[in-house]
Amino acid sequence: LVPDADMVHLYRPNPRSGLVNCVYGAQQTHLYRKVFDPAVLEPATGVLQRQVLHTQEAVLVNDLARFMQTLGRVSSLARRNSQPLPVLAGSPPLTLSRFIPRAAVDVPMLAGGEMVGILEALSARRNRFARRDLQLLALAGNTAAVVIQSFYLRQLADDYTRSLQTTYSATVDSWRRA
Repeated sequence: LVPDADMVHLYRPNPRSGLVNCVYGAQQTHLYRKVFDPAVLEPATGVLQRQVLHTQEAVLVNDLARFMQTLGRVSSLARRNSQPLPVLAGSPPLTLSRFIPRAAVDVPMLAGGEMVGILEALSARRNRFARRDLQLLALAGNTAAVVIQSFYLRQLADDYTRSLQTTYSATVDSWRRA
């Protein structure tokens, strides 16, 4: 969807706790999943993901070096992502330590007013992204959010149905024994 992106991440934040506990990513044709202990995202002025989490608005930064310089620090989450990552089945091993992001687009994945995740596109070149990339990524993110939320709602309905069937069977069995 965003041909100028060198890497794409999907963050699974918990808006209530401000923690991120899972990252899915792709670099070229390699997919990977990074599951780590829940990480507290730094204040909204410190990390793009945190800003998106709090404002639920997309962020476009075409010069990450200048952005980080104005902050005077680097995100702990960004440092975590520079380590070797386990890849998904069928993909060769992948090390991202040489990749230095210079531009980023982060968009909230919203479904029914609820944030499901954060979609991020990174580029190794400055000024790589335009407003249309942000809009396209937002559209893809919201579409994916609806699918993810539908999946979770379906799982919840299936769990409720199983629970109801178990309760019904137990009730009928107790009547039978009585």
